[in-house]
Amino acid sequence: QNIPAAVAQASEREQLARIIQNNLVRSLGRADKGVRQNNYVVIRYTEIPAILVETAYLSNLEEEMLLNDIAFQDRAAQAITNGIIEYFTSKGIL
Repeated sequence: QNIPAAVAQASEREQLARIIQNNLVRSLGRADKGVRQNNYVVIRYTEIPAILVETAYLSNLEEEMLLNDIAFQDRAAQAITNGIIEYFTSKGIL
């Protein structure tokens, strides 16, 4: 089902996601599992580009341990913040 606003934002969402993904990979030193697109309900009807970020997976014991590590959490949060700043800067907003 193609929703006009969602379709119109597809390239913006992808750009935002790629920028944040690049920052996460660089900051966390984890494998780049790429950017995927799907029509998730939680981001479907937003007025601005929205993405979901998975920094690691609880189903993986090693990654679960990382998710419990405060330093890892801080690096992930900073990488996401840097990605948002980079995205807005590329749009001439910052």
